Amino acid sequence: MQERLAPLDGMRGVAVLAVICFHTGVPFAPGGERGVDMFFVLSGFLITSILLKDGTDGVLAYRRFWARRFWRLTPALAALLVAYVVAAPAIFPEAAADRWREALIAGAYLMDYVAAGRATSSPLTHTWSLAIEAQFYLVWPFVVLALARLKSPAFALLVAWGVLTLGRIAVLAVTMDGRQAYFPLHAHATGLVIGAALAYAPQVKVRAVAWLGVAAFTATVLLNNKDDGGISRAVWGIAGAELATVAILAGLSSSPAITRALSWRPLTALGVISYGVYLWHWPVAVLLEDAPWWLALPTATAAAVVLATISYWTVEKPARTWRRAGWRRSEPKPALP
Repeated sequence: MQERLAPLDGMRGVAVLAVICFHTGVPFAPGGERGVDMFFVLSGFLITSILLKDGTDGVLAYRRFWARRFWRLTPALAALLVAYVVAAPAIFPEAAADRWREALIAGAYLMDYVAAGRATSSPLTHTWSLAIEAQFYLVWPFVVLALARLKSPAFALLVAWGVLTLGRIAVLAVTMDGRQAYFPLHAHATGLVIGAALAYAPQVKVRAVAWLGVAAFTATVLLNNKDDGGISRAVWGIAGAELATVAILAGLSSSPAITRALSWRPLTALGVISYGVYLWHWPVAVLLEDAPWWLALPTATAAAVVLATISYWTVEKPARTWRRAGWRRSEPKPALP
């Protein structure tokens, strides 16, 4: 896994750049939101790999897993929410009256279902993806424990992915509401599930697989229709991006050219702070919604990178250091011989 850490960070960098392009209205990236699906697949793959490596038996294993997820998501989110509550009256006066409510929803990791039920967005709507991950993490260790009893967990998860994908299409067909088929956990957990399936699958040694994934992901970014009520993303966009990401991950070790490209230092540096960049880019993009894309894109990217870097060094990294120190203090001491 170590040799793949750099290209995985590179994939995170690609994903967050795609999302920023989408939110700043870049005309040649109408499917840039598919970067979120790349994030989900990566999370499902990595989280399940960690659980399989560490084991899921015992209270300590569960506690460590949830503590890691809490300290990964919450400190940076809390910094954003505090800044939003303080600054909203001056920066987002139209949203100031609801700022406490929005912050509470985001902090409770419930934005996915709240966003699905309303027609307008807010400067914190993008936290729907964090809500999906947090809700997924809450139950996933128990699912992994149940999967251990199956002969083919990867196949079972592929079936679950297919069922959930068809369920998303069914929700759109019944409700004719693209938000209902996009934001909630039950409609958009597919990336996490298929990423988890990859963690159980044997390693693929076919170079063309990764290249196929790159081509397919690029197609989902370039060809998505933003004005069809969510049909393209619900029917093929999300699934296409998920399968493309799986293909890239599966063939990465046999594709040195792709590995080198994804290991490009500026891209991996962006990937390291991609969580913070994702958190901060959307409020900036909202401020720039009337600006032309060629101005909004570099401005939102630069502002998000600066804010994310500050958050990384003043909030995220200290929180991880404190967490690890706490674990070392709580480790049971070995019994004397």
